[in-house]
Amino acid sequence: MAVMIQASTGTFARGSAVPDVTGRLVAYATRVGAAAAIIGWDPGAPYDRIVAGLHEAGVAAYVWLPVFAEYGAAAHPALDLWGRAHRAAVSDADDDFTFACPSDPANIDLAVATYDRSFAGAGWDGVFLDKIRYSSFANGFAAGLGCYCLECCAFYAARGAKVDAFRGLVDPGDQAVALRQAQDPQAAPRCSSTPHQAVEQGGHRPPVSKPLVPVAREGATYRFADPVVDGMYRARADRITTAVAQVVGALRARGLAIGLDLFAPVLAYLVGQDTAALAGLADFVKPMIYRVTDAPAGIPYEVRHLKTELAAAGYTVGDRLESLWGTTDLAGDDCLREQFAVLRGLGTPVYTGVEVNRLGFCPTSPQYVRSTLAAAQSAGLAGAVLSWNVLADTVYP
Repeated sequence: MAVMIQASTGTFARGSAVPDVTGRLVAYATRVGAAAAIIGWDPGAPYDRIVAGLHEAGVAAYVWLPVFAEYGAAAHPALDLWGRAHRAAVSDADDDFTFACPSDPANIDLAVATYDRSFAGAGWDGVFLDKIRYSSFANGFAAGLGCYCLECCAFYAARGAKVDAFRGLVDPGDQAVALRQAQDPQAAPRCSSTPHQAVEQGGHRPPVSKPLVPVAREGATYRFADPVVDGMYRARADRITTAVAQVVGALRARGLAIGLDLFAPVLAYLVGQDTAALAGLADFVKPMIYRVTDAPAGIPYEVRHLKTELAAAGYTVGDRLESLWGTTDLAGDDCLREQFAVLRGLGTPVYTGVEVNRLGFCPTSPQYVRSTLAAAQSAGLAGAVLSWNVLADTVYP
């Protein structure tokens, strides 16, 4: 089973606090027998020397590049159903999890333009695309529903989704809308010519069924009982896939292989990722099956926020997700094996992400890493990515 390593040299916002790390990266890659290294994304690191050093050691080099987050004011923000820009997830992680609109052509072009400006010419074998999704419920209930700017709404409508009907189903109530509008009088729905019916009439919307709770699973996608909700989630996933396909096409034209960072299958569809469709665009995928990470993309963190935010809006999830995966613990060993079974059928090499960093919000251990690698090998996966920063304090597999 092959192993890749992942190394952070810093971010766009805070730059790099890492000196020339060629020797450290080559030593780590050699120690674990890595086939490839994923490195980024501070533009100021000496990538020409790093890539050359890795190549001398027989290690392929992929530049780690975010797509729909990390670009700050350069990106046009995603908007919720009430026209408000998404807020960021709050955690101890260093990354910026404020997500941009995946329909805006300028946002789609940002990753490729950043590669051309800051990373081209270093001799990369490929590019590894991260943050190819919508906000999760860790960014709040409204953000977790996706982007509803004019461009996104037009895309959804072209795919047969009914945005106004979706808003009517999922709105947590006229009091919540009134609160948002009191905080920002300009926060009116951007995708409808009429205000929300309950607010317009001044009445309290009667209780509805729980349409945001999936009722079935098909591979790594969920199905919802209400056709309006089901259609919206399908359209959202199509929006992410088509946007990523544009980025991938531009980077392949530059002679680069493509790797994709995906959420764990238990969560991916809920942030707009159709795992199978995205895998079809890539040379390999790395699902972040982070089972001990209490930070964005970590299963414990994301599941806790999902259930908390949905419950606050009146949607009781209970153990529905667990039951759909045949488990009592979405971060447990049995669910890991079930996710691997789904991933094995993708037809694209799968390198599961496994945390090796010892951090306060990531209590990893050698036993955890070894057991995850053993399960991946037993499942017949292509390999694993030792994540997410081998330049920090790590445990070895």
